[in-house]
Amino acid sequence: MAKPLIQRFARRLFRGFQQTSRCTEAAASDYIRFDGDYPCWQAAVDRSTGYQAEGIAKKVLETTLQVLGGRFAFERDSVGFVLPEYNWPLLACLFGAAAAHGGSLRVLDYGGALGSVFLQHRNLFTQLPTVDWRIVEQAGYAELGCLHIAPSMAAGELRFFSTIETALADGKPDVLLLSSVLQYLPDPWSALSGLLKFGWDRVILDRTAVLPYCSKCRLTVQTVPEWIYSASYPAWFLSQPRLFECFADHWQLMATWENSENHAPPGAVASYKGFCFRPQHTFQRLI
Repeated sequence: MAKPLIQRFARRLFRGFQQTSRCTEAAASDYIRFDGDYPCWQAAVDRSTGYQAEGIAKKVLETTLQVLGGRFAFERDSVGFVLPEYNWPLLACLFGAAAAHGGSLRVLDYGGALGSVFLQHRNLFTQLPTVDWRIVEQAGYAELGCLHIAPSMAAGELRFFSTIETALADGKPDVLLLSSVLQYLPDPWSALSGLLKFGWDRVILDRTAVLPYCSKCRLTVQTVPEWIYSASYPAWFLSQPRLFECFADHWQLMATWENSENHAPPGAVASYKGFCFRPQHTFQRLI
């Protein structure tokens, strides 16, 4: 199951204030806090207040429709951004995948909201002969996407599904994209293992919270201040060495990059990173 949009909303909200209130990145990083080192998911849940998701889907939809209407350049978890912003390392990996398939870009975006990543970069995809972007999300968001977003796209350009099985019924895309997803799943390792079994030409992890030098993961409670919304919920900082072990037998690392998020639990060295993997038999390093 793709993680709730409300959790991604908390992590990235400060970016909107950089454009609207001109906050510095250092100040904005203090808005969200990660605490604790919990032994299991339920222990973290027990120390969390949870959240009220009512209204979040409506906000995401309203802002996304404003992107389509031209008011905003893109949307990230309900926040509208006036100025374009591109994730160039991610784009390099996506265009590399397209180049390997005659210019056709076919992506399964697991937990992709109402098309945040796609719409952010859509104008750069216009010269590709084929764009097939499929989003797997919670049923409620998949329904909103089908009703309100997909009809505004070219036929087959952006589609929404509530399960990976239905998303693959029309054939398997070449790229699996996981953007800020794994750290919010109760068992990220089982989820990742299950997804890798489908086989992909590229697997891209973006905005993934990792502990670069630690062999153990750290499970925290993420607290969002009341002026955003009053909530707290579990969030992983994943062991980067263990993450690489998941790809060790059949995959090669093509590219890695740093994202701009700079949150960390007390006493930990953490990063938000992107990784691009490709099956070993077709390995060719990009960047």
